[in-house]
Amino acid sequence: MLKRLFIYLILLIIYLFIPGISQQIFMKYDDYWFYVLSTLLFGINLLFAFIFLKFPNKFYNFIAAFFITSIGILSVIIVLNLKLGWEAIEISLYSDAISSLIAWEVVFQIKQKKFDL
Repeated sequence: MLKRLFIYLILLIIYLFIPGISQQIFMKYDDYWFYVLSTLLFGINLLFAFIFLKFPNKFYNFIAAFFITSIGILSVIIVLNLKLGWEAIEISLYSDAISSLIAWEVVFQIKQKKFDL
């Protein structure tokens, strides 16, 4: 349990800082920054899926990373469509972090139930 809390702390820090920093870097590519951010989050989730999840079938790691990224990006899109102004960007980063961490816990629970590890 302590190991998972440490993993969640690392992921929370990454989810809160990396998207904001990458948005500032890639903002000059006005039309493409969202795609770059989505790809970056998928890469981070894929890396952590291979490091921490270690499913017996590597394809499950890709599915888990895609699921986690999709949930996070979906929460960002929902918050940005609320048209809250500049506060929406900060709120969307928080919603991405929280929803991604919840998705990680769902994947961990599925892995423990299905593979009995």
